[in-house]
Amino acid sequence: MSLDINPTAWALLAAGLLAPLLYLGTVVAGAAIRPGYSHVANAISELVEARAPHRIPLNVAFFAYNALSIAFGLGITVIGANSTVVLAGWLLAATGGLGVLMSWFPMDPVGTRATAPGIGHLVIAGLMSVGTIAAIIAFAIGSASVEGWSGFSTYSYVTAGLVAATGAVAATTAARRGATMGFWERLTIGAFLQWHLVLAIRLITA
Repeated sequence: MSLDINPTAWALLAAGLLAPLLYLGTVVAGAAIRPGYSHVANAISELVEARAPHRIPLNVAFFAYNALSIAFGLGITVIGANSTVVLAGWLLAATGGLGVLMSWFPMDPVGTRATAPGIGHLVIAGLMSVGTIAAIIAFAIGSASVEGWSGFSTYSYVTAGLVAATGAVAATTAARRGATMGFWERLTIGAFLQWHLVLAIRLITA
């Protein structure tokens, strides 16, 4: 069984190439214009938390990232590999949809009283974490039976393990308000983004 990368699928898959780069650029730029912000200590969501400076333009950039991720997921659903690969695509698209929804649920500033939007932010973030890992594992399972993709399947399993392990440390550190929470969060998201980027490159060059 092989992948069918038709022109429509290729255009959608190309969005997966742009999404991680946009996310990275948004985080770097947002941190640069936020006095006292630390990539090691601060959560990425703090860049767009309630009442954060420059929240609106940064939210627009993250919205665009998630829209591109949705397109990428939809591209995977139409490449005609097998039902498990299609499931991975839908999971990626759904995760991007949750990211879009999060634009209306900003994080509560650290140390402030919990609000309904802030609680919603935590719930959505948890669902996104589960969806991300599930998508990677689904693609790992589905791609194992596609000719020439067994190595990528193994790579996907390793990535899923890395995302899960660093995510657990990030969550524990955040709960304890540890000084390295931002570092662990970036390892988690970085592991997913590099997989996202590599997968996009692999697909559009297939």
